[in-house]
Amino acid sequence: ILLLEGQSATQPGGVATFEAFRKRLNENSLEKYEVDFDHLDLARFPGEAHAERAARYLGEKHAQKPLDLVVPNGRGSLRTLLHYRGSIAANVPIVYCCVTQAVADALNVPSDAVGVLTEYNWFETLALAKRLQPGVRNLVTISGASEADRAWQAELLRAIEPEFDKFNVRHLAGLPRDELLKD
Repeated sequence: ILLLEGQSATQPGGVATFEAFRKRLNENSLEKYEVDFDHLDLARFPGEAHAERAARYLGEKHAQKPLDLVVPNGRGSLRTLLHYRGSIAANVPIVYCCVTQAVADALNVPSDAVGVLTEYNWFETLALAKRLQPGVRNLVTISGASEADRAWQAELLRAIEPEFDKFNVRHLAGLPRDELLKD
């Protein structure tokens, strides 16, 4: 089984997701599986040339011992896998996770791929924050600089924009960690 992460090997969300996957697999199956992790590192190395190299590498890596299942985590790894499926794992079942319905629809996920959809309700998240901190007046959104980060930020801002008039709003994007901590 290939677990395919779109981000780097140190990205905590992907690491936690795959550890949970491995744990559940061991808890709920009598069969033993060989599980391989690969990280595409798409944020650090954006662009089609990197994705193509990664696909070629994965295809060659698993050519001698074909895969039984590929589990892409998130939109970047799912997009790359679908685009280069013939090179990476032709005709291998796909069970994806951590993408929204909108992303799955936009990627035209084929009918032979199944997945666990994630839904983010930014408006309800903000409502919870207001309940937990009823006197708060400042709202700061923070995002990275990658294409994926910009997409997340745009989605967030569309969802919570009706609440902006209730806060002093600041948007911080693409700043190094040290600068964020100073701000």
